[in-house]
Amino acid sequence: MILQKYENVKMKELSLKVADYNIHLKSCDMFFLKTEEAYQFFLNEDKQQGNDLHVNIHHGLPVLPPGSKKVFSSGNHDLIEMQFDHNWYARLRWDILGYDNKLFVRKFSEEDEESIDKILELDFRSSEWDIYFNEKLNSNTGDIELDPLAYPLGPLLIYYLVTLKGGIMLHSSGISYSDRGFVFTGFSGRGKSTMARLWKEAGAKVINDDRLILKHKDGKVYMYNSPMYYPDKPVGSIVHDIFAIHHAKINTIKPYDYINGMAKIMAFSIQHNYSDLLINKFIDNVTGIAGAVSVNELGFLPDKKVIELLKGKYGEVS
Repeated sequence: MILQKYENVKMKELSLKVADYNIHLKSCDMFFLKTEEAYQFFLNEDKQQGNDLHVNIHHGLPVLPPGSKKVFSSGNHDLIEMQFDHNWYARLRWDILGYDNKLFVRKFSEEDEESIDKILELDFRSSEWDIYFNEKLNSNTGDIELDPLAYPLGPLLIYYLVTLKGGIMLHSSGISYSDRGFVFTGFSGRGKSTMARLWKEAGAKVINDDRLILKHKDGKVYMYNSPMYYPDKPVGSIVHDIFAIHHAKINTIKPYDYINGMAKIMAFSIQHNYSDLLINKFIDNVTGIAGAVSVNELGFLPDKKVIELLKGKYGEVS
């Protein structure tokens, strides 16, 4: 399903805006481009804005440089939710190879696990990246549409752009309430979605309940959502406080010092940093974020009393 505005529209170029980063994708061959519904909420029609990244889409796979080394593998399968149906799963295999200042993400065919059907080439010295398809193109079948952002290419493309441009991707939920932004971070089961639900019931705007982009800019920290496996419109907010959360018998807030706050942000960040350049960028980004906001430990009971505690701490008791 796609947004009615773009239904039946054939496009050879797409522009996305994610976390205020502008991404331009262009087909260099005869096929047209399409996206899943979740990405279509992030389509950007403002052609006057400068692009942070250009992505060229090609037919045919490249020959990788000799000496490219595998730095990550999803294993035989990667179990993910697809098509926005929580009861339908696709098993995908992909890996990442590194060479010099480049990474190559290889997506393997679902029919033949030894056959590569897509490659994303990222050159960290350039603002132009490339995606290659190994699709059989038959002009007799009519117009051909290919999805350059299908998992895992889209999420990884956004991840690396965010990292290089000064941001991080954090396992977290985020809310905006009365002009104050809170981020709740932790591993699965710690209560990120619960906190988002409780705040939504209290009238807050939920940025996302599972994953956020955070970036440090001009002395402030901002949070944004990004395309997920379900439709979600772009939204963002300033961040004032980050809470590393866990379930507890009583509601408690304890501030971290700078070093421990930075360590908590690192621990809950998404990381695919397979070069010294990426590692150093990630550390710099976390350092900037941890120095610009308050980072706290929050133990909580899953009811509205924790909302009252946080409102009270910041003078927002209703």
